[in-house]
Amino acid sequence: MEKVSRFSGFASKVVPSGSKVQGSAFPTLTATSTKDKFNLNQKALALMGLTEGDNIAMLDVNRGEVTTEDSNSRWYITAGWDKGKGQMEGAKIGKGGSFSYAGIYSAIQMNKPDIAEATVRDLVGAGKGIIRQTESGADSFIATQKVQFKVEKLAEEDADGNLVTDFEVAKGVFQKVYALTEMEVIPHTPKEVGEGDDEDTDE
Repeated sequence: MEKVSRFSGFASKVVPSGSKVQGSAFPTLTATSTKDKFNLNQKALALMGLTEGDNIAMLDVNRGEVTTEDSNSRWYITAGWDKGKGQMEGAKIGKGGSFSYAGIYSAIQMNKPDIAEATVRDLVGAGKGIIRQTESGADSFIATQKVQFKVEKLAEEDADGNLVTDFEVAKGVFQKVYALTEMEVIPHTPKEVGEGDDEDTDE
């Protein structure tokens, strides 16, 4: 079966990499209260065939130009791929499915079609978080909301009615892509200084 690309400019939408709901019945990805931090639950890791040490890439189809107003058809994730010369695309997954992804974190927190990245000042000004001092005296951003998505494998029919599950994510790189859908904003009250805001574990 011929492989096709749903997004003609998908490769240009890859964002450079720079709270967990317990017992979730679905594969989920959560933008935690800690700046730039995400978590994939165990069901999502299993669905994607990923484990600790693997890489994950995040895609924003509004990066560069607004192509959708719907937050449930804007963000996608896929396994990282070899870019050559020993470099991998995406962010490395750590213990418990956690990883860091800078620009896209602020875009998800802001959730406005025309914002692909925002500063800490923008986030605080929009009421998405606060600045507090850590025990060491440094300023730290803590989000006042967590954002959770359901992770679903992307599949579409081609012109001949064949089901397509491999998409071109970079030139000549075809692989499975997963849509982030059913976006849910979960209010979060920052804990006191010295307490971890994202220490809950996923079951």
